[in-house]
Amino acid sequence: MVPSFDIWYIVFAVILLVMIPIALFLTFRKRWYLKALPLWIGALIFFVFSQVLEKILHLIVLHPQPNGTITLASNHPWIYVLYGVLAAGIFEETGRLVGFLYLKKKVFGLQTAISYGIGHGGIEMILIGAMGIISYLVVSMGINAHNTKLLMTVPSSLTQSLTTNAGWLISETIVERLFALSIQISLSFLVWIAVNQAAKLWLYPLAIVLHAVVDIPAAMLQANLLTSSSITLALTIVLTILLGLFVYWYVKKLGLHIRPESNQPI
Repeated sequence: MVPSFDIWYIVFAVILLVMIPIALFLTFRKRWYLKALPLWIGALIFFVFSQVLEKILHLIVLHPQPNGTITLASNHPWIYVLYGVLAAGIFEETGRLVGFLYLKKKVFGLQTAISYGIGHGGIEMILIGAMGIISYLVVSMGINAHNTKLLMTVPSSLTQSLTTNAGWLISETIVERLFALSIQISLSFLVWIAVNQAAKLWLYPLAIVLHAVVDIPAAMLQANLLTSSSITLALTIVLTILLGLFVYWYVKKLGLHIRPESNQPI
């Protein structure tokens, strides 16, 4: 059985993950002069490039089985990791590049990267984080209702986690999504600079590489090269902090600042 407290915690987590990007944008909208257009473009770009185009490539290359298993991950886990992180980096950062090229003459200023990053990372938080936790809720309800037909389609490891330590599983998901959001904002700074600063286009391929690097722990977990979700999360947090520090240092080095209602790119 999944305790009722854990079920309510799952419901709370879904609401929290939906509200975080909305609250973040509304909170800093006036302080950082955020515009809504980059927010919506970021959300649209993530959906099209990550959830549609990238997944089409996965279907072609990986040939996932009906039960979710992937032969490449089992037989050649390191190749699977390399493919996975590069695919994520290339699709998302190319999408980010397209988004900022579209926004270049429409919205000015470094704050564009913040708004775009919230949109890109926010819709990811909702589609992957909140929707994933909703699946936990469905499984938890199935466990408590003794729905054997449903439980036969669910990995036994997930059932065990929900019945013994659902709170920790949900907490890990929340923390992971928060750091994923910060990754998307950090990378948005780099690609915005690549588009809006002369001779900085090299930051686009750098963003692809950095995106791939921060995704390595999660890809290793999927390929069973890492078996602990806690270690995976810890490694991701460290890489996210390092990425954020690098981006902060580079933005300061270029002397970029958020300025109100500028009529020219900063």
